[in-house]
Amino acid sequence: MTTDGPVLVADLSAGMEVYAFNPATEIVKPKPVRGIQHITGISEGVSIEHRRANIHVAPDHRIPFQTKAIDRTRFASAEELSDREHYHFINDWRLSFGPPLDVFDVSDHLDEYEMCAATDEHGHAFRAALPAGCDPCRRNSHVGYCFDPPTFKQYQEIIESVADEVTIHAGKNHHRQPYRFDGDDVIDLIGWFVTEGSVSWKAEKDTATVSVAQETDAHRREIRQLFERMGLGTYVNTQCVQIGSALYGRLLEQLCGTDSHTKRLPEFVFGLSEDQQRRLHEVLLAGDGNKDRVYYTASEELAGDVLRLALHCGYKPTYSTRKGYYRIFHPQIPDQFRASEHVSRTEFDDGCYRLTVQDYGTVMAGRDGTFQWVGVSQVQ
Repeated sequence: MTTDGPVLVADLSAGMEVYAFNPATEIVKPKPVRGIQHITGISEGVSIEHRRANIHVAPDHRIPFQTKAIDRTRFASAEELSDREHYHFINDWRLSFGPPLDVFDVSDHLDEYEMCAATDEHGHAFRAALPAGCDPCRRNSHVGYCFDPPTFKQYQEIIESVADEVTIHAGKNHHRQPYRFDGDDVIDLIGWFVTEGSVSWKAEKDTATVSVAQETDAHRREIRQLFERMGLGTYVNTQCVQIGSALYGRLLEQLCGTDSHTKRLPEFVFGLSEDQQRRLHEVLLAGDGNKDRVYYTASEELAGDVLRLALHCGYKPTYSTRKGYYRIFHPQIPDQFRASEHVSRTEFDDGCYRLTVQDYGTVMAGRDGTFQWVGVSQVQ
């Protein structure tokens, strides 16, 4: 499992980051691959095959394990697993999470927009309060003074301090809208849009309708209340919630993709606080999951993102593909295996790979959509 989602070991290269586990601290961090070597001289190995594990390794490969009596992580070579009958896989870990997103500023994420600064003061007084170089690109009696993105970002603090109201819009003839939001609300918006959201653009017009489809009454009510808290006007019917905004249509497509096959999570969410990442994970499951906590998507990139997010939230997810859709499972039962039932000899048709990772000697890996913490060949 890499920071780009699951990647075949044959496709790994030096510098790519994989999720790695420190058994002493139980901390998981992204760590760079330092080397990958294809070894063709090994024809026989050891397999651990189980409903939640599918691992083929060289006989001397290190397998991390715990036991019912001792929850400290220990290691055994794969060929020595028969020395004991009952094993526990590594089932608990934690990440070093980032700070919470308190406020989301749309002007930090778009390059094309216009800021409108309205004031009850006389125009000369407002202009006099602005420093040299902070020049509006135009003035309108309805929206006030308008600033282009470079000017606004350079002088944002002073503009916000002297104006009575600052809003954002896509340009002339577009409605003004809020641009600063509570971080939790934006996390919810991303989750709902990624699951069932879309943007419809009118031909030959720079206008758009953002729709979030949701047939469940309770969820549709949540989405409507979310848009209302954000100050974005809504239209609601029995199938979806909509807002009209070219600016927010561009923002959501830029952050989250344009259709069901290109949806993704914005990279910044993986650096947020634990509470906000768990919040996003729950919204995703509410929007496109089922009562068994199975998440469905047609997007390969989003599937990788959801697998990453699940790992951040403490799950060892599994996935399968069927009819063009990814199904991502979130089992919550601790994984165990028995040497007599699940460990056996296996043949390698094309040898195996030796992986060198920086600092930490355990990575999340597996076959056929299953993942467990497994040792690497070398730490550097």
